Formats: sequence, structure tokens, C-alpha cells
Amino acid sequence: MATIIGSARIDEHGNAAGGAAGDQTGREVCTENYYVHAYGWYCTRAKDPAAAERIAAEMKAACANDNIGYDQNQRLGIITVITKAKTMSAVDYKTECDCSSLVRACVMAAGLGDPGNFTTYNETKVLDATGKFEPRIAVESGTPLYNGDILTSRKKSHTVIVCSGIPRVSKEDQKGAGLNKTPKWVGKVVRCNLLNVRSWYGYDKDGKLFPVIKKYPQLARGNKVDVCEVFNLKDGTTWYYIRIAGSIYGFVNGRYIDKA
Repeated sequence: MATIIGSARIDEHGNAAGGAAGDQTGREVCTENYYVHAYGWYCTRAKDPAAAERIAAEMKAACANDNIGYDQNQRLGIITVITKAKTMSAVDYKTECDCSSLVRACVMAAGLGDPGNFTTYNETKVLDATGKFEPRIAVESGTPLYNGDILTSRKKSHTVIVCSGIPRVSKEDQKGAGLNKTPKWVGKVVRCNLLNVRSWYGYDKDGKLFPVIKKYPQLARGNKVDVCEVFNLKDGTTWYYIRIAGSIYGFVNGRYIDKA
């Protein structure tokens, strides 16, 4: 499934300002397939998975509401309106925004309060100051993108929200959400007496293995599992995304799993 992002982009004349209020073309504020920005992206992620899902839903609603258009000179119109309307779907008269003020409005509509005015220049700093977002990370090839992730170009020229990415669920389960859950083959634990089942594959940004899952933290020698995905890392290790007992998912080091 393609990752979809939403943003305020440009007015009906292809200009940054001067157009009529509201979305005249259906493309001033809209969704599109994810793309790698020419300057690369930074990602700012809400700490609360439920809040992140609401941020994604509000951006979707904004993109579907033709009362919301683009104009940099009238960028704070959406802030005035959302303060009263509360949600993007409830905006019932024509107003304007730009890419950063729309992100701010989506954060407000998601129930996280008003982070304060920002542009793409200081967006990540202002969001971080709220204490409701994780520190920004650089988006690299293979970086998972979750619903509600806020992306800002590294040269601070544009910002978007991930509307349809990997679902944000509980902290324990969110990393596995959106992965293939259909078994490819059956594996068996070998070459160890106990094998840790982890929440993600490889190592985190601090060089540590990810924590074990709570529902089934370890497998014993000889246990059989369903192997759903294979991840070959640059360091030469292989990790498997597995299903245990038909319903529990996690990651294990592939060196300890052979085909049954």
C-alpha cells in the first residue's frame, strides 16, 4: 500500500498568494503519493499514538474540504477558523492557509493544543518545545513512516503530514503494524535454548537492541513459528518478522531460525 501525504501546496494560479479564498481546483490543499523531497525530510512524531492518528485524520479531512485553500498572505485564516470549528470537516466557509499553518491547525484539531505560530523555518523547534513530540529524526531510505508523522524538508521549504502510512497503535505493537502478516514458511528455533522476540529488527539510534515484546518475550529451542517477512541488514545479519501461536507478532535474529 502506497504511503500518502497531505499538505497545502499552491493557489489556483500556481502562485503563493493572490487567489480567491477556498480551494478552487481541488489541488491547493490535497493528498498525494509520498515522495522523497529534493533536500530530504525531517520527521517529527507525536508521542501519543492516538494523537498521531487524529493528526492524520485531520489532514485527510482538510484535503477533502474545498473550503480550505492556499494563500501565504492569508495563512492564519485557518487558525482563526479552526479555533471555532474545532475540526477540519466542520470548516464551513472559505478560508486560506499555507503548508505550515495547516500543520499547526491539524495539531490543534487533534486535541494537542495550539503549539504557537511557526513557519517551516522553526517548525520542528516549536513542536519539540510542546513536549508532545519526539525529537526530530532524519528520514532515510527504509525509515518507517507512521500515520500522523509531520515531515519538514531539511532546507525548510515545505511541510506535509503522513495521512496513510503505518498505523499508530500501542507503543508495543506500533512498529509491527502495516507489515505483511501472511506467513511465507514455517521456521524452528535452533542453536539456542531461549530466543528473544523483539519489537523491531536490528538496533535503535543508540546502538541498542530493541526491547522484547510483552506478550511472548522468548521462544524455546524447537518452538515453531510462521515467518512472514525477511530483513537483510547492511551489517550482514538477517532478521525475521514472525507470527507466534497464530496471533502474536515480533522480530527474531534469523541465525537462530531454520526452516522446519
